Amino acid sequence: MSSIEQEISRLEQETSRLNKLLDRTRSTYISLNKQYQDQCSMSPLLPSAAPPLPYSPSPSLIVTSEKYRDELRQREEQIRTLRESAALQEVKALKYMKEHENYEARILQLEADLSIAQQAHEQLNEQKHENMLLKETIDRMRFDMDEMRNVVVTGIDVTIHCRISPPFNHQPR
Repeated sequence: MSSIEQEISRLEQETSRLNKLLDRTRSTYISLNKQYQDQCSMSPLLPSAAPPLPYSPSPSLIVTSEKYRDELRQREEQIRTLRESAALQEVKALKYMKEHENYEARILQLEADLSIAQQAHEQLNEQKHENMLLKETIDRMRFDMDEMRNVVVTGIDVTIHCRISPPFNHQPR
């Protein structure tokens, strides 16, 4: 598995985790909000003769509520940051995948160029071999021609020498 695929897999897992965290945070928020609304709507039970007093939440309830709101804001900020990070990682992954595809295409082009160069090299070697054979043939023909010239010149010398000098067996009369 390539590093890009691993990175994508990791980002998908992170996104899944963040979505679950977001769902839990939403449900906690809804639950807390419902509890808060229930507590705000309830009034203390007083004798029926006395008029109902407006409900005022206790200071500890206000502090707890503010604490939960702050926690919720922090989680929402964390989720936003993580989503931005996941989006950035996705952009990077796409960039790396494109780059990878470009490199693969370049490798294929270089392999094709190498194949062409190897074929040209083989043809050049064949031509060199043929040229060497032709050179050997030419050298052999030159040698043969030189031999023929030597035979002809030697033959002329022998013929001239024979006409000029008396034969060895020849005795004067």
